[in-house]
Amino acid sequence: MYTSVSYTMGMVRKDIFYTPEGAIIGDTIVSGTEVPIKMGNALSLSVV
Repeated sequence: MYTSVSYTMGMVRKDIFYTPEGAIIGDTIVSGTEVPIKMGNALSLSVV
């Protein structure tokens, strides 16, 4: 299950980030065509 976080700083709206449940500060989450299969990472379906 993924959770979402959004926030604003002053008048600047920040993006919404979706993180996997269980992710902790310091975890690296990446997406692309050559990423390791790991919690939270997004691999393109064309290379699966």
